[in-house]
Amino acid sequence: MQIIKYIAGTWDNNIPGLDFACCLAKQTNSCLEVIATPAESKERVHEKQLSEVDYIGQACARRSVESKTEMIRISGEEMDGFDTRFTDLVILPADAGITKTTGISPSFVSRLIRHAECPVIIAPPSFEKIESLIVAFDGSASSVFAIKQFTYLFPFYQQTKIFIVHASENKGWDDTGKYKINEWLKAHYTNIEFVLLNGQTEESLFDYLLSYKNAFLITGAFGRNLLSKLIKPGTFQLLKEVISNPLFICHQP
Repeated sequence: MQIIKYIAGTWDNNIPGLDFACCLAKQTNSCLEVIATPAESKERVHEKQLSEVDYIGQACARRSVESKTEMIRISGEEMDGFDTRFTDLVILPADAGITKTTGISPSFVSRLIRHAECPVIIAPPSFEKIESLIVAFDGSASSVFAIKQFTYLFPFYQQTKIFIVHASENKGWDDTGKYKINEWLKAHYTNIEFVLLNGQTEESLFDYLLSYKNAFLITGAFGRNLLSKLIKPGTFQLLKEVISNPLFICHQP
């Protein structure tokens, strides 16, 4: 059992994100903690809270997932009071940060991705199945840490094919590093493939990762830093459009 928090935002059109969050909660036998954000005026918040809390609870129950719901307003300033240290995983919908749509401020999403002390997943707009795991690997401690955290959280993916993708502008794999990560992976996965993108930049690697279908994308600080460039007002619709797969972001706190 794990502590999983899904930041749903306002509850108008966030069923795809809930489907994904409930899937992970069910696979890990966890209670899903749903953070919903009221968008109405303060005078109408309390009246609306009760119906939304009941609706979310019923939606999770129909998916055979135990849940509890908290209604709070989320802003960048409130990141300091949002607990990630004693949380195993935080899940965001793909349109998080579009304040008008979700009630989740861009500053909160940006600070969460940069400073969370647990892994963060950006859920896809739609979800069917996971056929492969794609890791953005640069040989750093952060990328190794991300793979380890993903593996420990989701051991049921050990039979799923895992691709270790590395982009290099001037050189190939570091043989020692490749050997060590391969030895570690063999203890946890049954089907491993290494992919080298010669002459490719990190931005091209990100485009390559997003080209996969039905895959779980895994990245360390590299993905966090690149994504943070998109976490600005007016760019979140682009983020929603390009992320067609769940994206797992984890870095050493």
